[in-house]
Amino acid sequence: MPNAEIINITDPIYCICKIFTGAYTLTDSCISLVREYLDGAGISHNPGTGVCILLDNPLGKTGEELRSICGVVVPAKFEVPEPYFLMELSGKYLRTRSQGPLPEIRLPAYQSLLNYIIDEQVVTENGEKIEITRMSEGKSVYEIYLRVKE
Repeated sequence: MPNAEIINITDPIYCICKIFTGAYTLTDSCISLVREYLDGAGISHNPGTGVCILLDNPLGKTGEELRSICGVVVPAKFEVPEPYFLMELSGKYLRTRSQGPLPEIRLPAYQSLLNYIIDEQVVTENGEKIEITRMSEGKSVYEIYLRVKE
């Protein structure tokens, strides 16, 4: 099972994002739109990264009602026009990191977070889970971040 840990992000992680409404299984299409925009605007980014924040509980909602924030990690702050926006991760977070095929590592990653929250009595700021997927040496690295209440 992946390890969870409290980290302090002092060098911010910047992401260019866009709000997406639709089934969570379709968020890759929104991430692709952000990549296309960045390529067209000449903004450097790692094409192997994806960011997703699932904003709604899917229980009791149709796929068309689900909202998420989708994007791509960029190396610095950039000003972008609507419908795109800059998101910055900095401060204290509970993070888990794992490698492998996403369908196989997602559930253990969340279980690791929940175990840490219960065992260490960590209080998070909100239910917002920031998921970042990166390609590293040909393997998928999956990270989940939860902001910790100070």
